[in-house]
Amino acid sequence: MHIEPGVVNGTKIGLSHLTGAAAIAIGLKLPSVFNQRLISVKD
Repeated sequence: MHIEPGVVNGTKIGLSHLTGAAAIAIGLKLPSVFNQRLISVKD
């Protein structure tokens, strides 16, 4: 099976951007989840 290098590179770049965006989103969401838990524990 022959795949054009440009297509493979484009796919890899797309995946890396998706995973990067997901990692940022998780990084931003996790602290808020922990803060909510800490606040609820204090109450």
